[in-house]
Amino acid sequence: MSADGASVAVGIILILAGVSIYLLPFSIGCRRKLSSLGALFFVNVFFGWTLLGWFACLIWAAAGATKAQDAIYAGQSGAKS
Repeated sequence: MSADGASVAVGIILILAGVSIYLLPFSIGCRRKLSSLGALFFVNVFFGWTLLGWFACLIWAAAGATKAQDAIYAGQSGAKS
């Protein structure tokens, strides 16, 4: 592999690593099955470039309500009626 080919390969790897880190909060939200996943994606894409926005998304992804929690809360509120 020539020097130019190696630098292109390194560049592609760095870009993929950067995109993966940038979308880490969304990935965590997908794994946790957040109920507000669309909103998390929107905020992550449009405000994640600010460090504050990225950390806000990371906290949201880690602590946000999941679909399973929403189902439990809906069952509890339905039982009280």
